[in-house]
Amino acid sequence: MNTDRDVRIASWIAARARGDISPVEEAMLEEWLAGSEENRALHARLMERERLLERLGEYESCSLDELKRRVRREISRRKMTRRVARVASVVFLPLLVAAAWVYLGRDEAPREVSSLLDAIPGNGRVVLELADGRHVNLVAGEPGETVGREDPGCLAYPPAIVPAVDTGYNVLLTARGGEYGLVLSDGTRVWLNAESRLRYPVAFRGPSREVYLDGEAYFDVARGEASFLVHVRGTVVEALGTSFNVMGYADEAVVEATLVSGKARVSRGGEAVVLSPGEQARVDVASGGITTRAVNASVHASWKERLFIFDDESLEVITRKLARWYDVEIEILSPSARSASFYGVLPKYATISVFLERVKKVYDVEYVVDGRKIILK
Repeated sequence: MNTDRDVRIASWIAARARGDISPVEEAMLEEWLAGSEENRALHARLMERERLLERLGEYESCSLDELKRRVRREISRRKMTRRVARVASVVFLPLLVAAAWVYLGRDEAPREVSSLLDAIPGNGRVVLELADGRHVNLVAGEPGETVGREDPGCLAYPPAIVPAVDTGYNVLLTARGGEYGLVLSDGTRVWLNAESRLRYPVAFRGPSREVYLDGEAYFDVARGEASFLVHVRGTVVEALGTSFNVMGYADEAVVEATLVSGKARVSRGGEAVVLSPGEQARVDVASGGITTRAVNASVHASWKERLFIFDDESLEVITRKLARWYDVEIEILSPSARSASFYGVLPKYATISVFLERVKKVYDVEYVVDGRKIILK
């Protein structure tokens, strides 16, 4: 089951439905639609608003694993052909995401909310610090001659001849509520999440390709003879021709490296582990110990596809993620909410009130807004 691909398809379909799909996403979605008649038929079914509304309550309340089981049972009852069943069984996420955008567009009784709860995220400041000391606001300005725009929200460095001397490092910084894409000079693609910092050379030279991360980023590493190393809070993630997500925020007790494809080696001090696809290494920052576990890798990388997917995740962890994205402070006073786990999908560019209303409904808690602070009680 290729859930990483499914999350991508889900995000494109939801973005088109909302009317904010980028030209690059549009082209990739059209390519997927042209791939088979089954894909086109499935897309048509996902756009049937009334059908989605009928089953929306069911989707909102179940976990991803439970949703998989329900979709498979439905496939079995309908006795689909093997090929159609295979396609349908691996695209449960597009159905869930399509339901999410319908949820956002449902007619509801008007309610009084503050401007903080109505604010659309994704407008955080993004700054490029050039090797010569200049600073460029990438949201408001042009990046200059050093790099070029591949598409809105992404920088692309052209392939470069290996320089004879060090050409210096650039630094890409995203504020709370910001995100940005980057294509390095070796062709490696990087997605930088909110409140993150990536230091990287203008052109790689020497026996290894090394970058330095604070925060969270997803890497799709270009193949090459030189190893690719990500340094994050005393931990090193080494990969060659690999896709993986790395999370290492200063307010988290662990560094997480989640492998989507290929192989990766995670090391700290004298300890190291080698990951296979679908495995995650968790490095305890205080002790330096490394543990591994099997995970749904696409869930941990869903943020780069305009989604937050939560599968049995604690509300405390979730609120830290959302606080960075929405540039707010969230305090949990309710004991039942503090110890709760949460399942669901939240479109990344929805207002935070969508998440808060879900939590209010499921856990019977109230929320109040005090300046830029949200209190769950």
